Amino acid sequence: MNLRFYDGTDWPFVSVLEPYKGYAVKVNNDSLISIPPKEASVLTALQKPNSIATAEWRFNLSASIKQSKDQYNYAGAHRSASSNIDRFDSPEPPPIGEFISLYFLPNRYKTNPDERYSIDFRNSGESGYIFDFEVYSNVAGKKIINVESENLPADFQWLILSPETNVKYINKSLFTEKSYTKYQLVVGTDEFISQASRSYFESPISFKLSQNYPNPFNPTTIVKYQIPNQTYVTINVYNLLGQRINTLLNNEQKEAGYYQVEWKGTNKFGKKVANGIY
Repeated sequence: MNLRFYDGTDWPFVSVLEPYKGYAVKVNNDSLISIPPKEASVLTALQKPNSIATAEWRFNLSASIKQSKDQYNYAGAHRSASSNIDRFDSPEPPPIGEFISLYFLPNRYKTNPDERYSIDFRNSGESGYIFDFEVYSNVAGKKIINVESENLPADFQWLILSPETNVKYINKSLFTEKSYTKYQLVVGTDEFISQASRSYFESPISFKLSQNYPNPFNPTTIVKYQIPNQTYVTINVYNLLGQRINTLLNNEQKEAGYYQVEWKGTNKFGKKVANGIY
């Protein structure tokens, strides 16, 4: 059970309760929490939970925008941890006011979609690990995500994958202007990293609209495109007379990456179009 303290912008871990301050702790069942008074040797005792201090290796992920920040997020391996939720993991505290929140979705999240964790430790000894995490903020503007590793095994590498954009990042910092984004922290041997990232690419350096596939098609076709930076994307379908038949994307905000959109061979009213060139 990890005690958190709200300092006005973030939730550091603490071991001492001080008067007139806000704290949070999560319990999974109805419980009576007893906190016997004990004089503290210092007024403020910020500390890392024991699971972090004794981890074999770990990552510290942080996110910030303007005055909002979320610095206390850890993923890694601990010889006593399991692959499921256990005492080495810690829930994400609730957001307050203008906020940015970075949190992990451990293996169990598929059956518990509301569970979010600021600490996600797995059992050591595997050749690789994938930590799913998300970043969510109610503040508009550019968000900064920083990644720092500690005591990583000599034969391990890491990178960040964006399933939404098919981009892989190897930098310690990445940026997003979206209010909500999903990522994966992939850690492991070269073979594990290569296998996990085989369908991902480095960020594109130019705009490109590829030939649709299949072509000709019946009943649907896929249009792939890439953009080198955050922008708004509109994709229209026209006939040979220059008449707009349908709009596949209408001024949607997209980040740098690789995307695809499906056209079902219909017009803007949902009716099938005649055979021809579009």
